[in-house]
Amino acid sequence: MARQAIPKGADLYHGTNVEEDFRLPHGPAWFGDTFSVAKNFATYHSDEGPPRVYHFRARRRISGLILIESKDEYDRQMDELAEKTGHSRNVRGDAEIVCDARLNGWIIPNNYPDGADIMLCRPEDWLEFIDVAKLED
Repeated sequence: MARQAIPKGADLYHGTNVEEDFRLPHGPAWFGDTFSVAKNFATYHSDEGPPRVYHFRARRRISGLILIESKDEYDRQMDELAEKTGHSRNVRGDAEIVCDARLNGWIIPNNYPDGADIMLCRPEDWLEFIDVAKLED
């Protein structure tokens, strides 16, 4: 299983429109390495709150991320980890599988046309809050 790291000082973005306001999302949580990827998720779902994009910075190197470079590779790695941890496969479950395997998350470079898909099991271990951009509904 290939691993990837995110360097200290890297900017990460989390898009949401949940009602709750926070400084760091509870993990597992998803991030993008571009504002535009996070903006897409902030306006994609129809929750109760205002759409916004949180900006974070890695306060130290984020190591131990599974590197996933294709859909087939994703499925193979998640199936393998699901068997080891006893979890069933689904989007939320896949994150729990990775976290229960004591990995720090995953990174899927170029999962979107303009950036990566990043999941961190415990964002509070790695990130510091920079600011939040409120978006128009």
